[in-house]
Amino acid sequence: MTENRRPKDVQPGNHNELRPGLPRSVERFLSELAVTADKEDFLSPEDYAEELDRSIAITRRTIRSILENDPSNYKLLCQNVSLLQRLVDSRRKMF
Repeated sequence: MTENRRPKDVQPGNHNELRPGLPRSVERFLSELAVTADKEDFLSPEDYAEELDRSIAITRRTIRSILENDPSNYKLLCQNVSLLQRLVDSRRKMF
């Protein structure tokens, strides 16, 4: 005899009880996202390196501008220096 097991606080016939795992709509969304991600054209390593170089240049200009216009804005300066460090590290790891 198979007994239908349910949590003690769920009334019989309640189909809205929490079940383990993701809801079906979320599972469907994630599977569609994985399929479209496979089809996307990603940047080639050369294009990615070029984009990193552009980002590094823009961040350097931003730091220079902060130092010229608002050198007392320590928080913004630190954020941009940290960003520059991560960009340069990423660029260095590529080659």
